[in-house]
Amino acid sequence: MKSELIVLPADSSDSEDFDVSESALERAQKARLIRKTRVQLGLTQAEFATRFRVPVGTLRDWEQSRSTPPILRWLTCG
Repeated sequence: MKSELIVLPADSSDSEDFDVSESALERAQKARLIRKTRVQLGLTQAEFATRFRVPVGTLRDWEQSRSTPPILRWLTCG
């Protein structure tokens, strides 16, 4: 397994803190963009999900950076 570059090291004084890799930071930024867009549109998660025809659970996964929407994966490849 390839070692990832750590861009934000864990705080050693906080036992619950953890290192953040470059890829994790990128996922978090994408998640933030999705949530920010939804909020700027004035939509709840349910309304946004209905408008864009995705399950609410999928939208939650996107907003919590558990997964990335296909369009963002395509736009950021290569």
